Amino acid sequence: MKFNLITPHKIIFGQNSLSQLTEEITIFGQKAFIVTGTSAIKRSGILSQVSDKLKDCGIEAVLFSDVKPEPSVDMAEKARDVFKKNKCDFVIGLGGGSVLDVAKSAAALANESGKMIEYQSGREIKIPGVPFIAIPTTSGTGSEATYNSVLTDTLKKAKRSIRAPEMMAKLVIIDPALTISVPPNITAYTGIDTLCHLIEAYVSIESNPITDALCIQGIESVNQGLHGAFINGSDIEAREQMALASLLGGMVLANAGLGAVHGLAASIGGLYEIPHGLVCGVLLSHVMRYNVDVVKEKFACIARIFNPSLNEESADTAAMQAADLVDNLLKEINIPTCPCDAGIYRDNIPAIVAGVSSSVKYNPKKARAEELTKILEDAMTV
Repeated sequence: MKFNLITPHKIIFGQNSLSQLTEEITIFGQKAFIVTGTSAIKRSGILSQVSDKLKDCGIEAVLFSDVKPEPSVDMAEKARDVFKKNKCDFVIGLGGGSVLDVAKSAAALANESGKMIEYQSGREIKIPGVPFIAIPTTSGTGSEATYNSVLTDTLKKAKRSIRAPEMMAKLVIIDPALTISVPPNITAYTGIDTLCHLIEAYVSIESNPITDALCIQGIESVNQGLHGAFINGSDIEAREQMALASLLGGMVLANAGLGAVHGLAASIGGLYEIPHGLVCGVLLSHVMRYNVDVVKEKFACIARIFNPSLNEESADTAAMQAADLVDNLLKEINIPTCPCDAGIYRDNIPAIVAGVSSSVKYNPKKARAEELTKILEDAMTV
């Protein structure tokens, strides 16, 4: 039994945990670079909360608020340029997964001279960057607990990662109250992305006893929280469960890898302007059905979390219901189960399969081009 485990240096979790920012932040320097996204962060008052806390500590802040969903390499390059121009000491990512990915890439490459696209293509990061602090405001991507940054190469129409252990956050503050203003559709997309991380990492060929335990807890948290958070965004207990699930999802994907869902989703994300979580949602149960025969015990465990009455059934019987139970959850949060209903069509299947990412190599069952093509074709006949 051999495995490595890489996690953020420090995690502060719980309601009102943002209040602890002032106790933790001064060790990182006197000039912060805040990366955030749309005006929603400003409207919610979250940005003001963070800015006020920095002022209380005597820390100057430079704001970069240009990040859009599914960010490009060029966007991350722009953020790094602004960081360098202002000679900041550290980076705070305040927002969803797109914001955190841009923030961590700017931090990790702050002292490198090469173009960011070069590092996405495999150039090694040799010069240490600056500290990255993650304050997520959505519950889904788990980017607060990973050491990769997913960015779109707009020329190649492909989503790829810049990956390095140095990208791991020095400090993560997860306050479920910051997610209350997230609208239902984004709650659904990010939530199902979390579930996908947890399921794929659980059955990954790189899973280990620690990631398995985290996956089980995370899936239980999704079962307890996602529908409630979708129905009533102010349900703080449901939001807390999803914030925990997101964190655990990030931790396990960073250490166990993912699978065919994310391998395909990375390719689809480069070809279509469709939210990543929605893509994962429409693919998840179809890939589960493809994998079920090689991971029956684990799929049985998943099924029993969503339907405890299956504790009385055999592993074979329970495992065969896992994908259907995920489909039931998708329907409850208004996510379709057919890719066509999300705007993904047969004509692009060859291009999707050709652009699949390396996540496929962790799938528990071999998923070559012909198998991936069959998964997509079967999914589109639902």
